[in-house]
Amino acid sequence: MIKAAFLDIDGTVYSHFSASVPDSAFAAFSAARKKGVKLFGCTGRHMAELKSMNLDTLPFDGWVLVNGARCIAAGKVIRQKPISGHDLQVLMRELQKDPFPVIFLSEEDMFLNMASEKVLKDLDSIHTPLPPIRQMDADADILVQVIPYIDDERWHHIEQQMKEVRSVSWGGGALDVFHKDAGKDKGMEAIMDHYGFAKDEVLAVGDGPNDLACARAAGHMAAMGNADAGLKNISEYIGRHIDEDGLWDIFSHYGLI
Repeated sequence: MIKAAFLDIDGTVYSHFSASVPDSAFAAFSAARKKGVKLFGCTGRHMAELKSMNLDTLPFDGWVLVNGARCIAAGKVIRQKPISGHDLQVLMRELQKDPFPVIFLSEEDMFLNMASEKVLKDLDSIHTPLPPIRQMDADADILVQVIPYIDDERWHHIEQQMKEVRSVSWGGGALDVFHKDAGKDKGMEAIMDHYGFAKDEVLAVGDGPNDLACARAAGHMAAMGNADAGLKNISEYIGRHIDEDGLWDIFSHYGLI
């Protein structure tokens, strides 16, 4: 019996084709909650983004945010893995030598050091407003994730100098960079431990490469019909497209509604 579902947001709950949460997804939420299933958002996004898109009002019981670097259950932060001071110093040195755009995600907000056409295009594609532009304060900002806009070769050079980060793609060539002990799977496990869920009682649903980690924590992995091939290949069930009642289809298959 599945007692909890961890749901990616973009492409799983929120459709970028219609720029909205499908009515069938809201219906799936309501029906699952009536059956006592706990629902958790599991995303690379920051709460500031979710608020700007009015997605923070979705009826979740908790959140795995910024790829598991910040986890919230019953309104309280139960786990946080910030990027280390050493790794931030490496990044700051490189920015001083030859600046490039970086989106910084701190405990409470997100900001950008400089804009570019690529940044504007990417943010527009995921319906995220341009964050405030300011510089990082190494003495004040505790960062849980950064999103560098830089060519792969230079980023590889920078990451080799760091000690405790890893990165995942969320599509379009953009990278989420966070502490190596974060990750969607680690965030899920923290919430599962908090509530006492066994692995086989947990379903994860996603659509992108940064959802692959979810399969390590969940007993059941499902992919949306619009998911990339890599996620579909490791999922035990593939539902319909997000705009074709995909979440409802998956919840129905697993008996959550």
